[in-house]
Amino acid sequence: MFDEFMLRVKVLDVLNSTPCRKIAFVAAGMSIMGYHYRYLADLINRCSVDIRFGTVDPSANGEYDDKTDTLRFKSRDPGFYATNESRALIVHECTHAIIDLAHPGGLVRRADNEATAWIAETIYRMLTGEKMTKTGDFYESLYDVAGKAIEAAPKGPPLVIDPRAVTLIGETLRGGDEVRAKAAGKIVPDVERMSGIPY
Repeated sequence: MFDEFMLRVKVLDVLNSTPCRKIAFVAAGMSIMGYHYRYLADLINRCSVDIRFGTVDPSANGEYDDKTDTLRFKSRDPGFYATNESRALIVHECTHAIIDLAHPGGLVRRADNEATAWIAETIYRMLTGEKMTKTGDFYESLYDVAGKAIEAAPKGPPLVIDPRAVTLIGETLRGGDEVRAKAAGKIVPDVERMSGIPY
């Protein structure tokens, strides 16, 4: 049986992986660096961040709840957690936790938060050698900024991603959020206040 202890082990394994250590970029003023993922792993080990099965949003495969500092994942299938898809999902949700951690009390545009998590996830996917096969402006923008961030990382300071690219990615994602929210009779806020993670 794949229990929450095994899920915790899988999340820690991803956070301490070489591809996670190589993530380095700045988007919408938010710095996302490999050492953030290692620090988040330390917070998980100290039980400052919890990991659970089950998502609040039934359409989501994973989510980070900044009110309870909890990473939530939908699937209980151990086979899922052996896939590239699950590892990328873990990076994505952990990036939301890092944004919360680094900006306690700060206001972050929801579109920027989501775009940043997608960029981190895409960098991770590319660093693991996954083939990037999806097409369209959205994915091409993602692949372009991720590739530039990977190229810049070993040469010096992290790439500051062009705000226009972050906006294109974020607004595309925001449109999808609004459609899902409207279908569920909810409203998605434009800005979120980060609650921070206690040390």
